[in-house]
Amino acid sequence: MALSLAILMLFFTMGSGTAVWAGEATGSSTLEQHLEKGYVTQQDLRSAPHNVETEDAAIPAKYFEFVCVNHHADGSACTDLQTASISSIKGGKLRNNVPLTLMNQSDVRHTFSRAHIGNTAVYFVGTLTIHEDDGTEQEYIYYTIDKNVTNKTVYPVLKSGDKITLEYTHGKDHTVEYQFKDSDGKVTSEGPDGWSLDQVFGADRPLEVADGHSYSDTVTIPRGYKATVTVTKKSNGSDGIVRYTSTLGEMMSYQRNEDDIFLAEGSPDSIKLSDFISLGNSTGDDVVTLQYEKIDQFTFDASEWAKTVYANTRMVVYDDNNKAVFGNRSPGLCQKTFSAKDHSFSWDFGGCTAGGFTWELDQLQINGEPVTVPMVAVKSDKTVTETTTLSTGTKITISVTSNRGDNGSTATRRYHMDVENCYENLTVSAGNLVSHKHKELVFKHLNGVSGPQYCKTENGQGDWIDLKQGSLVGRVADGSYSYPIHFKKADGYQMPHISYTKKDGTKLQEDDDLKIGENAFVQYLIKTETGFEAVSYENWQASSDGYYYFRGTEALQNYMNADSAQAVVLVNIQASPIKYGINYVSGAGRTQDGVQISPNLTDIEDMPAYQNGGENGYNCENHQKVLISNQQPVDKTGSFIFDHWEVLTAETQDDGTGRPTETVKILADGNPLTYAEGESLQCSGTSIAALQDCLYYDRDKDRKILTLRAVWKKREERDAIPYMVNFYVSYKENGETVTRKIKSRTHMVNPGAKVVADLYQYEDGKKQLSANIQNVLGGDNETGSVYDGEYRIDNEKTTKGIDGVTVNNNTVNIYLVKVEKEDPVTPIDPSKPSDPVTPTDPSKPTDSSQPTDSSQQATSAAASSAQSSSQQTADNAAATGDNFAPVLWIAIAAAALAGIGVVLAGSRRKKQ
Repeated sequence: MALSLAILMLFFTMGSGTAVWAGEATGSSTLEQHLEKGYVTQQDLRSAPHNVETEDAAIPAKYFEFVCVNHHADGSACTDLQTASISSIKGGKLRNNVPLTLMNQSDVRHTFSRAHIGNTAVYFVGTLTIHEDDGTEQEYIYYTIDKNVTNKTVYPVLKSGDKITLEYTHGKDHTVEYQFKDSDGKVTSEGPDGWSLDQVFGADRPLEVADGHSYSDTVTIPRGYKATVTVTKKSNGSDGIVRYTSTLGEMMSYQRNEDDIFLAEGSPDSIKLSDFISLGNSTGDDVVTLQYEKIDQFTFDASEWAKTVYANTRMVVYDDNNKAVFGNRSPGLCQKTFSAKDHSFSWDFGGCTAGGFTWELDQLQINGEPVTVPMVAVKSDKTVTETTTLSTGTKITISVTSNRGDNGSTATRRYHMDVENCYENLTVSAGNLVSHKHKELVFKHLNGVSGPQYCKTENGQGDWIDLKQGSLVGRVADGSYSYPIHFKKADGYQMPHISYTKKDGTKLQEDDDLKIGENAFVQYLIKTETGFEAVSYENWQASSDGYYYFRGTEALQNYMNADSAQAVVLVNIQASPIKYGINYVSGAGRTQDGVQISPNLTDIEDMPAYQNGGENGYNCENHQKVLISNQQPVDKTGSFIFDHWEVLTAETQDDGTGRPTETVKILADGNPLTYAEGESLQCSGTSIAALQDCLYYDRDKDRKILTLRAVWKKREERDAIPYMVNFYVSYKENGETVTRKIKSRTHMVNPGAKVVADLYQYEDGKKQLSANIQNVLGGDNETGSVYDGEYRIDNEKTTKGIDGVTVNNNTVNIYLVKVEKEDPVTPIDPSKPSDPVTPTDPSKPTDSSQPTDSSQQATSAAASSAQSSSQQTADNAAATGDNFAPVLWIAIAAAALAGIGVVLAGSRRKKQ
């Protein structure tokens, strides 16, 4: 059977490496008919046992071509690479599984560079096997053309005589290899928590380095493991020279000196899960090894804090009989041990009344990070809860209730702490319980700001003291309320809001609301050469030094001094993250030196839609990662091919609104800032700071917009070309026949590829319109309408397929005619095979007025409907940063129902 290109929308199981379908053999006769014609539909696959293998597959070497590429000016490619010992290559990601180096007969080393078919890059390979009733098997080799496997990935099948070309660069000096070892030093195929080489060392890790040059890489491990990273220079007959070593996952440890708790000697200051390796002057081959060990048990310890002056006669814990005892006298009740299986625990403690003082928690730090503390009025019957997520991902929730007793005699507060998603030892490194008679400001929230400080003045000298979440500041004596507080706005955040609240969160003032004039609790300042200028919140802005200044007022001081219940006031400086959106422009009709370098606007289809990032946009807090669309725009004339995206600068007004320019963002190294499809960018820190001149505010979208412009290249003879699929419906309206195009899609294939229109499916032995077409009629179309009633294929107008796709022969038209009562319909013979494939007429006119949506290299002419709903779901997932796993299931369901037309080829063998 002749091998042909096929496009399969298949469930691709990266974890196990194998996806298996099993079905009844009732449709095997239809499967046989289709196989004889050189193609098979997804409907056929549902009726025949078959399986897809990736990681578990072994691809015979005959499907690969090993080629030397010589970049040296004085050299030519050699043809004597030594590959005789290579019998097969493991399925999965080629970069991880092909031989890293090959030698030729002259002992010149070659290093793997890339894999491709024609001009199409190949990233993954696997096998599709169909099991026949007679015990034979049909096996096909498929490959992917996407860098990442998502629900948008399609799988071409090797055509007869096709091979995947593996390029090896001639004369590379040194290699860099990567491996895992377990705690016993045994080399393993998987890393910690089953992570792959790509996940730990990066998919773009360096594989070779020139003699005397440097290379770098980032190594990352999951939580709950500790590991050692070692870089060793290979050496014949010895263990080699260790060039670099570091540890990951080591947990912090603490010790106490009187009332201070600090990191113990030799302890890391944070849990390091990532390491940046940078090595220079390479003179030999290196091996990068990650030796890892799973941590089985974790601890929580508040016993040292219980012994400090801030807690020792103020904080109580509860024994098995729920009796309160001082924590400093019962250290065992201040400690917890929990397993790596649970990653969670709970702890109860309280603030008591002792010596005429009622103590209330107003500050807490765990592992050096501030934890938001709930506070409740002594007579309140509410339960107040606050949740904090540490930088490691550990979630800490604290709730507090009061017994509604009297301050100084019977009042107590009870705290319940729930810890979840914890993969590290926890230590209470600081905390404070304040008495009901003490007066202070508690800085509860400091969000979206950097470098916050308060001014402390003693003996006429002022010092700036750093503020942290939970910092306690006195401001009620000797006019200290007039001492300023300042901060800078963090990158990626909007204008901050200032609020003063009671313990239970009741607002006393926010910005300029609630209190004004002499009753205001806050005064906004702009620093001048001679002092400060007081302004309204509306006119407040950063001073020339970049800081925002404000201070409390005498009215606030009087409020705090008036009653012990008002002695503690909470201060919040909170900025919301800026929302970002991504807009794509086509770059149509551009010229350079009088030569057109991009398609005309009317010839461009499948432009990615605007990405708003979901309800809260892309932002620097909880949606930092922007996934550039996998969708590639298409020039339907085939003259140009999309290459990449470039970032445009923006011009803005004083209010931030504006528009993109035609100028490309240039980096410090003089190169333009570009992105490939499927790549990602970060909306945080230095990444977003570097894009400030590329952003403008769009009021309608309520987003700061980053604009990406398509960059095109002239299509070469071997480059992929587009083909189009159009769906038309015809029906009677007021006695007249109306014909409308309701759906249009564009796909990419290699020149000469064969495509087949999937028009029918068999359900319970009956031939009917394919589920794909039924979906189009059911509303999955560009009009959004549902076309009720019975429809049939117009066999005279409908294109059954294209034998060889060319620029001038690349359109499939599917015409669906509504069956009217007076319209006789020829009964369909269920046993009749699908219509044969016939080439389309190149002279046949096409309607390309409608915008289309792209999937990559599809040979199923009618497959677009099955993809459209799952593709929209994928776009939404990309916009919100969600994991693609749920979307995969949607794609699977869509593909399984669609009966996607597939052209297959392979060889039949007897089952052993």
